[in-house]
Amino acid sequence: MNDLDKDASESSFGEILTHLMSARPPKGHDRWTDGMLAGRIATTTATIANYRRGRSWPSAKTLRAIVSVLGLERDNPEHQSTIIDLEDALERRSPIASPNVDKSLFHFASSFPSLVTSPIRRSDISEWLDISLIEKRKGLLSLIASGGSGKTTAVRSWLEENKQALRKRFSRVFLFSFYRQGQTREFVDVDLLFEALAVFLRIKVKPSDSTRAKARACLNALLTQSVLLVIDGIESLQVPPGGESTRIGRFKNDDAQEFFDALSMMTISASIVTSRVPVVLSNRDGVDQTAQFLVRQLSQGEAIALLRSYGIDGSDDEIVKYVAACRGHALTLSLVGTFIQRAYKDGLPSLDELSLNETGVIPEAARAERVMAGYLAWLPPLRPRS
Repeated sequence: MNDLDKDASESSFGEILTHLMSARPPKGHDRWTDGMLAGRIATTTATIANYRRGRSWPSAKTLRAIVSVLGLERDNPEHQSTIIDLEDALERRSPIASPNVDKSLFHFASSFPSLVTSPIRRSDISEWLDISLIEKRKGLLSLIASGGSGKTTAVRSWLEENKQALRKRFSRVFLFSFYRQGQTREFVDVDLLFEALAVFLRIKVKPSDSTRAKARACLNALLTQSVLLVIDGIESLQVPPGGESTRIGRFKNDDAQEFFDALSMMTISASIVTSRVPVVLSNRDGVDQTAQFLVRQLSQGEAIALLRSYGIDGSDDEIVKYVAACRGHALTLSLVGTFIQRAYKDGLPSLDELSLNETGVIPEAARAERVMAGYLAWLPPLRPRS
């Protein structure tokens, strides 16, 4: 439900902000004053007053701070419409008054894994995305790799690098992740995706509607709107390895299966998904609009560059032992780089010290967990605040 009592689709940013400051007051107060809100987001009282009066507008970073202070969460379906109203109101402001502000292309419908600053440009992934999405105009692209292999970071980097090409084909890019930021537990309810997408597409669905009704309403809208969906971590929706052998990679929910089958046939809208499990679609007639990419682990040169980006000194021969032990796994290498940089400033540690002395083959995730456990054991205990 929108926090506004009226249709906010044409309201100004100042009108929406003024309403929210009254409708979502801080504890113990009737409303937010300009000074109170300014103090919470480290700006001036006059700046907040100018936002409300339409004399100036916040940056994307400041808007995120305002949204957070007002207690609005992207992961809460009841708040998503209000957040979109605020973003849309900023985009409608006078281009003469704000000539240097770029209209937002990306809409993050949930907490999304952060874009990690990395010297590694995954040129093979970028070239595949260029060809499959921009040139061949495939409907469904899936990147498959074990957790922590860098597939999400590669997609985020490619999106940032290709805004101009994306604008020529798509009106907006919708990003949704089945992971919570900073947590390992996954969202496993596909309804969360459909409800967030419905809000973004400005179509009416109710929480009480069936999953199928929500999915089909979204698909109908995507047939006429040029939207790129980026959906991260869909393995939580799929039958995992070790399950029923004939269903591995298919979707547990029939409505989710139908939704992704339909996405693969799209020609106006398109989607990029990441998963740890290859995506298996239903047998269907017509032109195959799918493309799949198996993400490789980092090469030796890429892995050395990643470790050096953390300030790790030493020769390539010294550093390569860590690369070999991590088997090119991006997350493990990042953990190792952070660990060495913070804990071993006077020299390079042994593999034993980094919990990388296992000679057998262990999964990448288990290897990363060992490094993290060693790192956490090294950290000094937290001291209670006085």
